[in-house]
Amino acid sequence: MERARAPIDRNDWERIIFRLPKSILPPGVKHCAHALARFGNPDGTRIFPGVVKMALVMGVTERTVIRSLKTLRELGLITRVRRGNTKDESDTYRLTVPGNILELLDHPEALTPELEPREPDLYVTPESLSGPVDNSPLGDSGVT
Repeated sequence: MERARAPIDRNDWERIIFRLPKSILPPGVKHCAHALARFGNPDGTRIFPGVVKMALVMGVTERTVIRSLKTLRELGLITRVRRGNTKDESDTYRLTVPGNILELLDHPEALTPELEPREPDLYVTPESLSGPVDNSPLGDSGVT
């Protein structure tokens, strides 16, 4: 079953791509995503650079581009709106966001909207403590 996808403009889409962690979007796929977005209209439509041109621009093999495009499609980050019908005619894509985008951006390794790392949940803050704080040195039993 395919996830619901929503169209999105290039700037908003690229901010989402920046935020996704490498465990979801590996660096090579992220590089492909940014290169691909530059070939389309600002509204995220009419993207049809072709695999050969993408490989030249990215400095990678055509196979790497094909795998990266497949990953972007499977994640719902691009939608193929028209398949090229000859070897010389490229597919046309549209930038999209999947229905589970909030879940992807809630990943612990995802960057914040300000493109900063998330604060680890391991840190204890005074606000997170429910009782009094024991500031005695470790090993000090309080008995003298």
